[in-house]
Amino acid sequence: IIYGYKITKSEIFKIYYEIYSKINRQIDSDTVRHIFIFNLLKKYDDFKKICIIGDGKANFLIGALSLYPNAQIYSINLSEVLIDDYLVLKKHKIIDDDKIHVVEDIKDNLYHSSKIIFVPSYLKNFLIGKKIDLFVNINSFQEMKNSEVTKYFDIIKNNKSLLYTSNREYKKLYDGE
Repeated sequence: IIYGYKITKSEIFKIYYEIYSKINRQIDSDTVRHIFIFNLLKKYDDFKKICIIGDGKANFLIGALSLYPNAQIYSINLSEVLIDDYLVLKKHKIIDDDKIHVVEDIKDNLYHSSKIIFVPSYLKNFLIGKKIDLFVNINSFQEMKNSEVTKYFDIIKNNKSLLYTSNREYKKLYDGE
């Protein structure tokens, strides 16, 4: 009722439905939001390198793996969230361990043959010069201080990338920023 029935007829909804049925997960409003976003993005390009900033629950990651099978996907987040995303992927056998790489150092160069590269947010500068086509941020820029968001924008500009972002226009943080 909220989103209309048309969304359930989309190819992307069917992909999520199939995956989520296998892992015993319901399609919730966060997932539907991602489905709308993928419906928009699929019109633009066949991205070779995608970076997800602050995904959480592997929502975007799961869709990107299915919709961009030839893309290398960087996922940057807080370490504890990356661990949770990894456990979701491993538990449900969404991707083999040998296709996942965790960046442990800014100069790491062992990621080239990996499908997914997990980047702890404190190593965000690892992403400089990676020729990433698309950065995606949904709801996590609004949780960061402006100085952190500016650092991500600098990385995105350095890669000459597209950015899809969906965040609040304004949010006052707990410290008054």
